[in-house]
Amino acid sequence: MSTYLGRTIIPIPSYPPAPASIECSQVDAVAASLSPFTFQQQVQQWGVGGSPPSPSTYRKASVTMPAMSDANAQAWVAFLVSLNGVANCFQFGAAFAAAYPLSIGSRYWCLTSNERKWSINSNRAYGMQFEIREVL
Repeated sequence: MSTYLGRTIIPIPSYPPAPASIECSQVDAVAASLSPFTFQQQVQQWGVGGSPPSPSTYRKASVTMPAMSDANAQAWVAFLVSLNGVANCFQFGAAFAAAYPLSIGSRYWCLTSNERKWSINSNRAYGMQFEIREVL
C-alpha cells in the first residue's frame, strides 16, 4: 500500500461520491495569555520560521455523510475501521476535491481521534459523521 508521511493511505469508498456537508476550519499556531493584574495580552506565534520551517496553520473538518442503506454503509464502516484511529490517512476523490479546491483540495486527511461512530435508525438507514484534520 502507498504511504504519505509514514501513514498508510486508505482508499475512500466511491459511493456516495461526496459528503452531505462538510464544515471546515483553520487552526493557527498562536498562543495568547492574559495578565490577571493588568489585563494586557501577550501573543506568541509558533511554527513560523525555523529550519525546516514548521507549519503555522492546519485545516480541520467535520464531515457529515448522506443517509445510506446497509449495503452502502458497510463500505464506509470498513473504511472508518481501516483508518485505525489516527494512524492512517486518506484523500477525498478527485471529483470532490476539484469541486471544492479551497476547502479540500488534494490534501491528505486523518481522523482527529481514535473513536469512530455511526448510527442506524429504525429504517436501517445509516448516518455517519466524523472529524478529520489535515496530515502535516
